[in-house]
Amino acid sequence: MSPTKSCDLIGISNKFCQIMKIEGNFCLLRRKRGIKTIMNEKHLEEGHEIKIFGYQRLWKEIRDFFIQKKKEISNKPLKRLKREAFKKKWDGLMQEILEDTKKKLKELGKHDSLLKLFYVRSFIEQ
Repeated sequence: MSPTKSCDLIGISNKFCQIMKIEGNFCLLRRKRGIKTIMNEKHLEEGHEIKIFGYQRLWKEIRDFFIQKKKEISNKPLKRLKREAFKKKWDGLMQEILEDTKKKLKELGKHDSLLKLFYVRSFIEQ
């Protein structure tokens, strides 16, 4: 019997990808000065004093939840991980994180017309 592969993203919506996409873009405030910096959680906190719940922290929590659920069913031979448990836990939380991040970036963009145009077109109106 071959080992089964596990999918840690079972039941995780594409909101996680949207969060990663936002944090993976270059910071336009820095780029205007010729510095290429990615808008991740660390940069936003240190460079702009904006606190967000970053995708790396979110991924760690998803992974820990997956491992916990896997341990719960490990001694039950016919049990499988249910997608609904993951949707119930993460859908609302990821929506809140996504909305919070968009709101904070929109506030950052209000101070610069180019940023405002970029953020509104790219993320806020999606």
